[in-house]
Amino acid sequence: MSEEARTCEVSRSVFERYRRQLYLQAGYKPFIIATMILLTKFEKPVHIIRAVLRKNKKRNI
Repeated sequence: MSEEARTCEVSRSVFERYRRQLYLQAGYKPFIIATMILLTKFEKPVHIIRAVLRKNKKRNI
C-alpha cells in the first residue's frame, strides 16, 4: 500500500458509519451551486424564480 493510500482525512470506519448521511448531504450540492449562480448572475433572482413557477411547466430533475 502506498503512503498516499494510507494517509486520508477520515478513517474507513468513520466513513462507513456516516456514508449514507454523506451521500444525502452531497446530493444537495447541485442545487446550492445553481442557487449561487442564479443569485450572482441576475439582478433580481426572485423575479426569475417567480416567472418559472408561474409557467407551471413540468421539469425533469
